[in-house]
Amino acid sequence: MGRIAALVPAAGYSSRMGLFKPLLPLTFSLVVEKPIKALGAAGIEDIFVITGHKAFLLEPVLEYRGIKIIYNPNYDQGMYSSIQAGVKALPEDTEAFFLLPADYPLVSSVVIEEMLNEYRRQPHQVLYPTFKGVRGHPPLISTELSSYIMQSEAPGGLKGLLEVVGTDYAEIEVSEDGILQDLDTEDDYQNIIRNHTALAPYPTRAECELMWQKYETPRPVILHSEQVSRVACMLCEHLNSRGFLLHTALVQACSLLHDIAKKEKEHAAKGQQIVTDMGYEKAGEIIGAHMDLPNEHLNLIDEYSVLYLADKLVQGKKIVSLEERMKERSKRYGHDDSALNSVHERLGKARKVQKNLEEILGIPLNELLSELTRGRL
Repeated sequence: MGRIAALVPAAGYSSRMGLFKPLLPLTFSLVVEKPIKALGAAGIEDIFVITGHKAFLLEPVLEYRGIKIIYNPNYDQGMYSSIQAGVKALPEDTEAFFLLPADYPLVSSVVIEEMLNEYRRQPHQVLYPTFKGVRGHPPLISTELSSYIMQSEAPGGLKGLLEVVGTDYAEIEVSEDGILQDLDTEDDYQNIIRNHTALAPYPTRAECELMWQKYETPRPVILHSEQVSRVACMLCEHLNSRGFLLHTALVQACSLLHDIAKKEKEHAAKGQQIVTDMGYEKAGEIIGAHMDLPNEHLNLIDEYSVLYLADKLVQGKKIVSLEERMKERSKRYGHDDSALNSVHERLGKARKVQKNLEEILGIPLNELLSELTRGRL
């Protein structure tokens, strides 16, 4: 029997999610690491991850795990192009391959092992796992079908193609519904972390937008908050690519709502109260700390310090350096020694966070901000 390999497509834009799915955290690992771990635990050695969008962020994670990387330059053409790139790169003696997209993080090694055993007992062109009669991922596909896959995309994608050419197929009923659970939307992600991880709950982007309406948030505040979110999420993605497990979705929510009470005095504390009353205590705490970072978070790279720094790097809706922010604040409060001292203290904390972050990433933050401004990140 030839090799059994696995293709893990992770090249898409994550457009429906709104967050880069592969680098979102789950319990003890990132989303992209879950299928890799399951396949490896089941004894699959030839695991290939197909990258595309933000490949430079996935590469450190994959290289650390010794995973083979296939870059798909045509990732903007959709999933099928990534499958073709993966099939093209399979070793010649590959007999069959699992196709397990990176956004199916709940598929377990038990399912993979059951499918392997069934395939070895009686090989077919396609073996599908089912849960209560519904097919899920990953199918185990014979390389006999590779030539068909490498042709132009069929109507209905790979699923449609296999229904036509994969006439020799079988199904194996499994006891885990993880084969049906993908991370297509933010609601999907929330359902998974609610049921399977200890990550803090948070309001989705859609819920944050409803909060803006409820509290009549001024348009300039919304634009500022959206820009802070872009910066903060970018920082989380880069840090998670270096081994962190920052809760990017939580940071996004806190960024979007950090100025929800901007029209009121002590708006950070008021914002904390509003979000906490919604049932999101952790998010409330982070929002409450966005004006003056508590010392216990100063030497940490966590959700608190990331939001704190991101907020200081956005002036209005413009991304700026801390030096530019200091000049603006000095001009505004130059006549008020007390206010100016407070500005120096808070920006000094931001500089400390920035220094810690740059040491981890090995790149000046201003370079990342420049790339983000040009729309390259």
